[in-house]
Amino acid sequence: AALAAAVAAGLPITLAVQPAFAAREGFTETASGLQYKVLKEGTGSKPKKGEKIAADYTGWLDDFESDKKFDSSRDRRKPLEFPVGTGKVIKGWDEALLDMTVGERRQIIVPPSIGYGNKAVGPLPPGSTLYFDVELKAITR
Repeated sequence: AALAAAVAAGLPITLAVQPAFAAREGFTETASGLQYKVLKEGTGSKPKKGEKIAADYTGWLDDFESDKKFDSSRDRRKPLEFPVGTGKVIKGWDEALLDMTVGERRQIIVPPSIGYGNKAVGPLPPGSTLYFDVELKAITR
């Protein structure tokens, strides 16, 4: 009502736009909106698009270490293996892993735009921001 009254009175209106997904302190944000923090530096090389890699991960809804863990290769004691950069996983994963070196471990925050978007997937509701702890274990070629 106050906004409508100000507009009707011809008063200037200033709108502050807050990003829907603000960068978290201590994290680096990429152009796509992916955020990451290196927990452990790697010593190996970076994978190239199409190379098969092995990665350990744990994924949460809401925040890291929350009670809303939805998946973990660590619980299965079997890293996930796939050709990186080929769309076999969500875009946020491909982007993060192509930038990591073997042995590197990161926390990554994946916004819906490079995650599952507005689709519900298993226990993940539409529009979910995903939180992962990911380690690039090997390039298996």
